[in-house]
Amino acid sequence: MAVTPIPTAPAESGADSAREGLARQSRWRRCRRRHAAAALALATAVAGMLHYLAARHYGRWDFSRAGFYRLSTKTENLLAALTDDVEITVLLKGGHPDRDDVQNLLREYQLRSPHIRIARIDPDRDPARMEQLLRRVPVTDPNVVIFAVGDRTRVVAEKEWIELEAKDPSAPKPEWRRRAFRGEAAFSSAIHSLVRSERPIVYFLEGNGEKSIESAEPGAGLSHLDRLIRQDNIETRTLRLDETRRVPSDAAALVMAGPRRRLPQPALDMIQDYLERQGRAILLLSSRTSTGLEELLRRWGVRVGDDIVIDPEQTLSGLEVVVGPYPEHPITAALGRVAAVFYRPRSVEPLAGGTEADRPRLMPLATTSARGWAETDFDEPTPRFDPGRDRPGPVTIALAIERGAAGLNVQLKPTRIVVFGDAEFVADGALRSANGDFFLGALHWLIERPELMGIAPKPIEEMRLVLTSRQRRQVAVWALLIWPGIFAAIGFAVRAVRRR
Repeated sequence: MAVTPIPTAPAESGADSAREGLARQSRWRRCRRRHAAAALALATAVAGMLHYLAARHYGRWDFSRAGFYRLSTKTENLLAALTDDVEITVLLKGGHPDRDDVQNLLREYQLRSPHIRIARIDPDRDPARMEQLLRRVPVTDPNVVIFAVGDRTRVVAEKEWIELEAKDPSAPKPEWRRRAFRGEAAFSSAIHSLVRSERPIVYFLEGNGEKSIESAEPGAGLSHLDRLIRQDNIETRTLRLDETRRVPSDAAALVMAGPRRRLPQPALDMIQDYLERQGRAILLLSSRTSTGLEELLRRWGVRVGDDIVIDPEQTLSGLEVVVGPYPEHPITAALGRVAAVFYRPRSVEPLAGGTEADRPRLMPLATTSARGWAETDFDEPTPRFDPGRDRPGPVTIALAIERGAAGLNVQLKPTRIVVFGDAEFVADGALRSANGDFFLGALHWLIERPELMGIAPKPIEEMRLVLTSRQRRQVAVWALLIWPGIFAAIGFAVRAVRRR
C-alpha cells in the first residue's frame, strides 16, 4: 500500500510570511521613528531660527481699546535719542495699587531703548538694599521712582504719576479714587531733565505784592508750584526790577503772579522793552486789582476787564469756574479731559479790529460756557446777568499771545505771552486738578520745550458688571448646571461610541 507523504511546504510558507510581516512592521516602526526624529529635529531648527529672528527683529502692537501703556511719539523720540544710561529704581511697597501700572509702563521704556536699566526694591522685604539706596539718594517717601544718570538723580513721587479725585467733595473726610494715570508724563519729564545739560532760568517778579515762590502760605505762596517747575530741570529765581533796573539777559521767561498794587511806570517800561525784544512772560492777574499791566496788554491786543467771571453751569460752589474742555492749542493738548479750577477770575479777551501785518496772534486757552458772563457789579449779593451791563459768555479767562516769525526757520524768535485772569489757581492750597499742568504747559510753550508737552494722562476706567438678582440666578444656573451638563453628555456620548 502506498503512503502519501504529508506536505510541509505550506506550513513553512506561512511561517516565512509571518516572519516577513514582522520584519516589515519592524522596518516600518524604525522608519516612523526616523521620520519622527527628523521632524522633531526640523521643528527644533525652525523654532530656533524663528526665535533668533524674533530676538533681532521684533515688533510690538497694542490692540487694547484704551492703550493704557502705549507710549506717545514724544516719549519714543526721547528714548531713541538717549546716549547715556538711565538707571531707574522702582521703590514701591508690596500691594501698592500702582505697582503693576508703573512696572508695565517702565517695561515699555526699557523695550524702546537699550540705555534703560530698571531695578525694583520692596522697602519691607529688602531692608539691606533699601539702606544702601538711602546712602546714595535720601528719600523720605517709601513709594517713589528714582531716575539717575551718572551722579544726577531725580525722584518722582507718587502724587506726580497719579491723579486723585474725591468721590464726594462735600464730605468732611472725602474718599479718594484714582482718576487718571500720569506716569508717562512724569517719567519722560524726569528723563528729559537729567539728560538735558542746560537749565533755563525763570524769574518771578517781586516787590508789588506778588505771590512768592519762597513762601508756603496758603493762598499767597507758590512753594508747591516752584517745586513742580524745578522738577522739570528749570531754575527759578526772584527778581526786583527796582534793584536790577532791567530784566536779566539770561531770563528764559518772566512770571508776574498776581501783583496787588500798581507797578511803577519804570518797571512797566522795562517789562514792555523786554517783551519787544522777543521776551517770554506769564501774567497772572487778580480780579478787582489795577496793576498797570492792563494798559501794557492793550498794546498787545488784549482787553483786561474790571469784572469777575461767573459761570453757573461750570462751578462747584459758585465762587469758582471749572474749565474744560479746552480750545485746541499746544499748551492745552496735554490736559485731556482733566479740568482746571479758576477762583473768581477776571476776563482777558482779544480786542476787536486791527489789520497790521505784525499784529499779535491771540489764541484763547480757557473760556466759560455760553451761560457764563463777566459780572461788573461787585456789590451785588446774588450775582445775576444784567443785559447791557454785563458781558455775556462765553468769556475768555486765559489766552496766549504770539508775535513774530512763528514756525519759520529763522534765528529771530517770536515774542510769547500767556495771560491768566486768575492768580489764585496756582497758589499753595489751590494747586489741584489740572491747575499745575496748565501752568507748566504754558511755561514749556514759552521756553520752547515741546518734548514735555502733549503727553496726556490716561484715564482710569472702572469696569463694573451690574446684575439684577434674576440675572445672577441665570448666570448661576448656566455656570453650575447647564454648561457642565452639556460637556458631561458629550463625554458620555464619546465613550459610548468608542466602546462599540
